[in-house]
Amino acid sequence: MVWCSESRARRVFETAVLLRLCVTIGALVLPSLQAADSTINAVVSCPTVPPGGTAQITVTLAAPMSITHGKFHIELDPAVFGDISAVQVFSASGDQQGIAKLQGTQADVVFNALSGGIGLLPNLPVAEITAPVLATVRVGSIGSVTVQATSLWRGEVSGQQYSMAFQSKGVPIGPGLSIQSVVPGGGPVPAGTLVQVNGQGFTSSTMPDASYQ
Repeated sequence: MVWCSESRARRVFETAVLLRLCVTIGALVLPSLQAADSTINAVVSCPTVPPGGTAQITVTLAAPMSITHGKFHIELDPAVFGDISAVQVFSASGDQQGIAKLQGTQADVVFNALSGGIGLLPNLPVAEITAPVLATVRVGSIGSVTVQATSLWRGEVSGQQYSMAFQSKGVPIGPGLSIQSVVPGGGPVPAGTLVQVNGQGFTSSTMPDASYQ
């Protein structure tokens, strides 16, 4: 047994308590700082769409990240687009679930995937929004698209919550292909399955890229 003076013992005890208090405070403060400072960037994009065609607008994370829950609101320019016809959310594991409330050219979307597969793959968007482009829109126009998160998005492993920043350049209107639908629309299919692509602007030389995974 090692003996020490009462004053020295008091100093050692006070130092230990102080260190323990600092560690506890740090553990409480650090997650809150991360939650406040963590921002995910997402890109809202769409290829050129001809007047009367169908826009398939995608929301893709700028860098892959595992997301389990999220909400967002989207607004399309009513002078360029018709009513939103569909909203799809994608997960690498295929376990995505959600609800989309469609109101003309606006939609509120709530989604989740317990596997954290949303946003995980670089070539797979978080969501795709489908809407027709009005036939009267002038070529060269840009259809504005505004997306805003209506809650913090949550990550898989840590439960970390993220604020969102959406970058959108709008939808350019001009000559080109327009895909209205693909049947079957997703999921694994047996080899040799016939895939039907519906849209406009196709020619005899139009060929799908079968190498895309």
